[in-house]
Amino acid sequence: ERFAIQAWEHQRAYLGPHDNYTNICEPGCGKLTVHGRSLTHVLPITDDAFPSGSCVAPRGEACSGYELSQMKWVWGLIHEWRARRSGGRPLPRWWLLKDDDTYLR
Repeated sequence: ERFAIQAWEHQRAYLGPHDNYTNICEPGCGKLTVHGRSLTHVLPITDDAFPSGSCVAPRGEACSGYELSQMKWVWGLIHEWRARRSGGRPLPRWWLLKDDDTYLR
């Protein structure tokens, strides 16, 4: 999260009022502060993102952080799109969806 907070300080200058910025992260994220600032527009992934009700790896064990991260972006995009459409809000011109602990996609 520390990097995401610092990166946002630079990225926000390039986004306008019709753009979307979302930090997709694991449950419990968004509590860290850096120089008095914390992540904004935090979207923790929930177990309902997975058909089985939780992230299960092909080997039958709980997903690792790496495996969970593969689903965060896809789930986040679908979640944000559905939330805007169901609320009657227009879609943004640009989407900036990112994991709180990885580089941008």
